[in-house]
Amino acid sequence: MEPKHICVNCMREISGGTGPCPHCGFHSAAYRPEETQLPPMTTLNGKYLLGRALGSGGFGITYIAFDTHLQVTVAVKELFLKQVCRRDHMKAVSVPESGRSCFEVNKKRFLQEARILAMFSRTENEGVVMVRDHFEENGTAYIVMEFLDGQTLKQRTGGKRQPFEQVKTLMDPIFRSLMRIHSFGVVHMDVSPDNIMILRGGHAKLLDFGGARFADEQENASVTAFKRGFAPPEQYTAGGRIGPWTDVYAAAATMYSCLTAVRPADAMERLAGTVLPRPSELGIRMPGKAEDALMKALELQEEKRFQSIEAFRNAVCVPADRRRGPLIAAGGLALAAAAVCLGAVLLAGRSHPAAASDAAPEGLSGEKLRWYVAFGSYEQDGVEENGPEALEWVVLDRQEDRLLLLSRYCIDALPYALEEGNTSWEAGYARSWLNADWYRAVFSEEERTCIEEVTVPETVNSGNGMACGITSDRLFLLSEEELTAYLPAAEDRAAAPTAYAAAKGCVTAENGRAFWYLRTPGADAAYLEEIGPDGGLNLQGNLAVNGQHGIRPAMWIRISD
Repeated sequence: MEPKHICVNCMREISGGTGPCPHCGFHSAAYRPEETQLPPMTTLNGKYLLGRALGSGGFGITYIAFDTHLQVTVAVKELFLKQVCRRDHMKAVSVPESGRSCFEVNKKRFLQEARILAMFSRTENEGVVMVRDHFEENGTAYIVMEFLDGQTLKQRTGGKRQPFEQVKTLMDPIFRSLMRIHSFGVVHMDVSPDNIMILRGGHAKLLDFGGARFADEQENASVTAFKRGFAPPEQYTAGGRIGPWTDVYAAAATMYSCLTAVRPADAMERLAGTVLPRPSELGIRMPGKAEDALMKALELQEEKRFQSIEAFRNAVCVPADRRRGPLIAAGGLALAAAAVCLGAVLLAGRSHPAAASDAAPEGLSGEKLRWYVAFGSYEQDGVEENGPEALEWVVLDRQEDRLLLLSRYCIDALPYALEEGNTSWEAGYARSWLNADWYRAVFSEEERTCIEEVTVPETVNSGNGMACGITSDRLFLLSEEELTAYLPAAEDRAAAPTAYAAAKGCVTAENGRAFWYLRTPGADAAYLEEIGPDGGLNLQGNLAVNGQHGIRPAMWIRISD
């Protein structure tokens, strides 16, 4: 692509002229960078063609760019300390002698950020922005990262209070990313709403590792960074005791700000006597135990906080009755015996020969166990001559003698509704198919006696308030609320289709996972919320008449007479 034919906002090819970009509507001719920023069409390292500046702060400037070798859009972060750096007419960065020491210290940390991000990239940590390259040029340093299309958490919430369940959904992938980061001995040091990017599809990534450091790092310990309201006291003090608990405080402060739309009082002000009100005192509705966990994570003394992100996540996000890992294992033998009596078989984390891809998830992670129940039979391997195969179900919950089951795979591909328009779970084709034709074809008479007909509660889209009414069903699709309660982690939601479902048209991504529907309405009554191949929740959803989405039924069964 010739430079004059690229939009500096989206880095896509345009036909020229002075009008808006046909792809994004941006007027490139009207764009004027700040004096401290590199102009569009600057080439770095011989291959990175810069577009406009995406943002700048006290320590650096980030640009959208195009990698002319790999032909992909990237983000380029430039080290530029506003207090000490100057840019000459040749684009080079100069630093006066009085600021040289400060600049060199920050350049060292800047390049350490690149090395830290590269380390996570090698582990394929999806919750951290991926670094592609780093180099020195123009008297300063640069980091090249993947370009993220989305909004920061701060932009996403728009300064408005968010429901507790929605905050849990938004924060859970960040918790999981921090758990991975801490396993490498790294502390992020700057978790906040403007350093969390929510991508299209709902997946979240942590940004800005400029302040990150190894927990046992002593060198330059006097150089501290903090964000008022989100940093605990130890970040204000040279040589403060830094560890995972430091990120626990920041993550809790981020949750607090999302719930209340109020930035928490600064840690030093709190030490001086300012009281941080509990969310309930501000009119926020949330479970009492979750609120207690949140306030514990915001303790000023680090030893009083949760000492790990995992402990905080389990306390604030996972209901107490589901934190007990042994839903099955605690009484495994007795439960297995009861299940076998009903024709169901418990399976521990095994592979499934009927899966369309070897990438199928092996089970639930974290505090949940890798147990499945074989119950009913349906065509899955796509070879009808050998008859139907046993269906496997993920055990989501146990309540005394009842199990809540979710099909392990997308068992078929069919439209949720047959006509576009005012569709709902009550009137939808998927509901009638599951509870009539499919129910009769899949389960024996003995098995049907174990399946409970239950009241399926109303489900509401947390983003726009679209609601779906109450029904009475044996088979149903999960709601948004049920999804976030039982499967809070994106990696546990991703599901592969069976070979039969794939042959029926179920769309599968490169990772072998499919899109599948929830029963919660999406953007309007014609749309349904969906789960993407990466397990991300899309509140906008997809058309209900789309016949290429997977179906993952759920049901309650009794395991004793």
